[in-house]
Amino acid sequence: PFFSGLPHCQIHCSMYPDILHQLYQGMLKHTITWFQAILGSRELDRCFQMAPPTHGARSFHNGLSHLTQVTGQE
Repeated sequence: PFFSGLPHCQIHCSMYPDILHQLYQGMLKHTITWFQAILGSRELDRCFQMAPPTHGARSFHNGLSHLTQVTGQE
């Protein structure tokens, strides 16, 4: 491997997950898919549409099923 000549290199310490893509969006997608299976897309959209506006939180006036791209804060 490329790090064999570096005796003090701990390659496993340098490999870490991309929090935005692997953890946040992975868990979010899994949870939304789980809720859609339980409630159905229409009911889940209705729940998000009826949520009251809250400071610091996003509003989904069209529900979640109409989202085409989800981004997070970096």
